[in-house]
Amino acid sequence: MIQEGFKFYKSCKELQPYVRYYWVFKSNQPLNTLTFPIGCPQIIFHKQTPLYIPELKTAQSEFTISGQVNYPSHLYANGNVEMIVVVFQPYTLKAFLNLPISLLHNQKITYPFQNPGFFSWAGRFLPPVVSFSAVPG
Repeated sequence: MIQEGFKFYKSCKELQPYVRYYWVFKSNQPLNTLTFPIGCPQIIFHKQTPLYIPELKTAQSEFTISGQVNYPSHLYANGNVEMIVVVFQPYTLKAFLNLPISLLHNQKITYPFQNPGFFSWAGRFLPPVVSFSAVPG
């Protein structure tokens, strides 16, 4: 894996009980790598080319929720990857999604932003966002 494109960020003190860390990855190189489970659910935002996961026979969309998984997976992209990932503490994603975390075990749920149903879903499950800070970098 191309290490130069990674940047890791510690979550703010108020979110540390819920969020372990954030990471950002940017690359214009083709990507073909094997990853291993880290034991934590994640929310993944793709700004450019989403990753393809052959084990699931699918590509992630712009917004993906990944539950805890117990299998390694390959990640492929043809380049132009730019993603932000929020890595949660093992059982805290349920506080944000209002559903049992066990439903996400070994699951990756993708939802395209251009789908109008996404905003309806987000309004029901995610707290309202008043403002946000841009990730440095």
